[in-house]
Amino acid sequence: MKKVVNMLLIVTCFIVLLTTTVIVKAEQNKEIAMEQEQDVSYVLPYPGMLPDNPLYFLKEIRDKVVGWLITDPVRKVEYLLLMSDKRVNSAVMLINKGEEEVGAETLNGAMSYLEETKGGVERLKNDSLDYKTVGNKVVLATKKYGQELMKVEKNTKRVNEEVEKTIEESKRIGEEIEGMIKE
Repeated sequence: MKKVVNMLLIVTCFIVLLTTTVIVKAEQNKEIAMEQEQDVSYVLPYPGMLPDNPLYFLKEIRDKVVGWLITDPVRKVEYLLLMSDKRVNSAVMLINKGEEEVGAETLNGAMSYLEETKGGVERLKNDSLDYKTVGNKVVLATKKYGQELMKVEKNTKRVNEEVEKTIEESKRIGEEIEGMIKE
């Protein structure tokens, strides 16, 4: 009788152990699948010269002048989005290089451009221009920002708060523009 009880106990433990292992493995596969689903098909442009370069101020001047010269409202919003994209990618590169403070400053610049982009999309909507196409690009870009910055956030030590703030801010802007498009 004792042998039968011991045998039942061993079989029960084995089944519980096997079931738990299968459940944990299924959860891991689910997490991996969710990460792959979240991969945003938006490519951030190569930023060129990074802000840690001593000649970077010339690039900033050029970018401002080009921005002033663009008169078409749709192209202006697209240009502002491009500038935001480049700044986010620059920040990611800088943080990965270990220059976290410069990367955090660059993220602030990117968010400034993104705010301007949001304002531009609002103006396009008010002027009855094609705001949905540009708005969809902005929403996709903000999702990509979140994805890229989440990867970087794991590697940062000193500017973690700044990266988190930027993720939240870009997500908020993306949701606002998404709401604007759906109206």
